[in-house]
Amino acid sequence: MLVIDTNILLDFPQIIEEETEEMVIATDVLKELDGLKMHNNFDVQYKARRAAVIISHNMDKLIWDDSLERERYDSVDDKLIQIAKNRNAILVTNDVYLKVKAITKKV
Repeated sequence: MLVIDTNILLDFPQIIEEETEEMVIATDVLKELDGLKMHNNFDVQYKARRAAVIISHNMDKLIWDDSLERERYDSVDDKLIQIAKNRNAILVTNDVYLKVKAITKKV
């Protein structure tokens, strides 16, 4: 089982179509993508919209996790780490800081 970070959906949205493992997307990641559609960088806007389209075409392949939506965490990154822990899943990210943080949390 894979927990997918926002940056993966921006840079490699095809993971949704190509990956055979179960994929979890936190609703907070979806909110981040939605906000990025209005980013001042056109490339970021395009990537966010492209990710949303791929997600919409592959809804049956995804598991949505809103378990921590109302919980107070310092960041979406902290929520993703906790979701990965709760589900005994692999966190997939390009964010070096998040990778280090996840390793220190035994994810």
